[in-house]
Amino acid sequence: MVKFQKVQELCQRPRNRDYLSFPSSIPLKCTQLFITQRYVEILYNFICRDNHQFKKCGMKQFFIALVPENDLKLKLEEIKNSFAKTYNSHHALKLPPHITLIPPFKMQQEAEVTLIQVLRQTAENTNNFELQLNGFGAFPPRVIFIDVINSFALTNLFNRLYVNAQPLFPAKPQREYHPHITIATRDLKKQKFEEAWSVFRERDFIDIFPVHSLFLLGHNGRTWEILNEFPFAPEA
Repeated sequence: MVKFQKVQELCQRPRNRDYLSFPSSIPLKCTQLFITQRYVEILYNFICRDNHQFKKCGMKQFFIALVPENDLKLKLEEIKNSFAKTYNSHHALKLPPHITLIPPFKMQQEAEVTLIQVLRQTAENTNNFELQLNGFGAFPPRVIFIDVINSFALTNLFNRLYVNAQPLFPAKPQREYHPHITIATRDLKKQKFEEAWSVFRERDFIDIFPVHSLFLLGHNGRTWEILNEFPFAPEA
């Protein structure tokens, strides 16, 4: 009934009254979709995946990451701020320095309690470990990052999260997991990318990233903020 009412509400909006094209390429009018519950489900899911509509469907955006402790965090923030001023690329400043484990996903607000339980249980069954940061890397033509040397502990945590939290977020991507700490992304212009990468590819950066917790971040409409920290199992 809740979904039925939400579909009615969304269909009454001018931008949704006309024909909508679904992935199956079958155009259907909003008014035609009330025939069966199946069509209500189709339209609800279709509209709620739209970035401009998902909040109206009671959904929130989250992602799961590792966030550095204060000393390293300050070093990374200094690099990000300096990069933003030099190359006029500010998007990465909307997030704290982090290593992404589960990229941004949308889910119903009521499922947040279950997600928190899963993350807490996963963290309680994880031991502290360290990661090595080693130089800079790039995903041309928009992204420059600090490279993270992968480890068994990190890969194991990554895999267990996807197993433990299904089906709360999308399936694990097929591509190989490449941990990194983003310095610039999205709003970095191609010319500025080439200019910056010619500098950063020659720069050294070596440090240790102690990992003691999982973090759940949420989008507040403008930036990402830390919602919860889940400490790992205490050392014996």
